[in-house]
This record gives sequence, structure tokens and C-alpha cells, in this order.
Amino acid sequence: MFANNVIYISISSDVQNSGYPNASLAADSFENVTVVDSRHLSSGEGIMAIIASRMADAGMGVEEIVMRLEKFKKRIHTSFIVDNLDYLSRAGQVSQNRASLIKAFQARTMLSMKDGKMKVSEIYFGNRRKTWKKYIDKALSSPNIDKTVLFITYVGLSMKELEWIRERIEKKVHFENIYFQKANAAIAVNCGPGTFGLLMTEYV
Repeated sequence: MFANNVIYISISSDVQNSGYPNASLAADSFENVTVVDSRHLSSGEGIMAIIASRMADAGMGVEEIVMRLEKFKKRIHTSFIVDNLDYLSRAGQVSQNRASLIKAFQARTMLSMKDGKMKVSEIYFGNRRKTWKKYIDKALSSPNIDKTVLFITYVGLSMKELEWIRERIEKKVHFENIYFQKANAAIAVNCGPGTFGLLMTEYV
């Protein structure tokens, strides 16, 4: 059985190597394919895909699903903390000068998705655990967080480190469900080991 309509959700069109341009070009050859720019990375894209699937199961049409996705993606919040910016610099996501300067001060950076782009939002000084604590407290500071579920994407961290992260999160905000997800190859290559990110939604 073939689907009458297809909704393709891509990672942000402003992220390097995004599939959005090619998907949009290919969709022009079909009358039943709609491409949605998630304005997020793969984790946010995945959440939108789940939401779209639920709406489709509820019998909603393509136009209504797309309209609701456009509103919903503004509620998704994605951020990461990285040990150094060398990997992102090589991927062209941040400048070499900024990466070198932050590395010289042995600082760690919080990166957030803003308007579809990955941007440096905070710079933290101190050892790994101290900077992780600051990042978690900052990322979970909003009073409007939907506490139903939190996704944690990570690269090159041990089980002991992941458990420490979970315990720190629970001290700040209690989520009904916390899911750890090992980052895919694209994120791992761009961010490097010692990276983890928090992805959640907020109430409007």
C-alpha cells in the first residue's frame, strides 16, 4: 500500500550538509511530497517526525499537519556543551579564530540552535564537572519546560559520566522520562568526544 501523501522533515536548511535543498528539489517532481524545514538538528527532527506521525494517525490532512509542525518547532529547544570547538571549526560551524581563542582559555562552550543555526550562547570556565553543572542549570532554567520527556544526546561519554549527568538533571528538574541517545556519526564528527546535549520542548 502506497501513501497518498508524503511529508519529509529535514534538519535545518542552515546547517552544513543539510538535505533540505536536495529534498525540496526532488519534491518538485512529485505532487504528493511536502518538505518541512525542522530548523533543528537530527534530534529535533526526530521529535517532529513523531508528532507528525501521531497527527497523521489521528486523520489530519497534510496542510493541517504542516501548519501545526511550523508552530510546534518553535517549542523545541536544542543545546550542547562541547569540550572544544576544533571539530565544529573544521566543519565550518564556527570560526577558527573563535575556536582557538576559547581553547587557549581552556573553556567549554554551550551551543544552541537559534533561528535554525548553531550558535555559541555561553562560555564556561572550570573543570568538566563544574562546567557541565553550569550548562545543565542554564539549559533547564526555563519555567515553561514540558517535563514529560527529555532527550540527552552524547558523544564519547562513559556510563559513570552519563549517570552523573542524570543525577544532576534530576536535582534541577524531574522529568517523567529521560532518554539517552548516542549521537549519530554526523554529530559525533562535528562535535567531538566529551559532548552532550539536552533536547526538550516548552509550553508556549
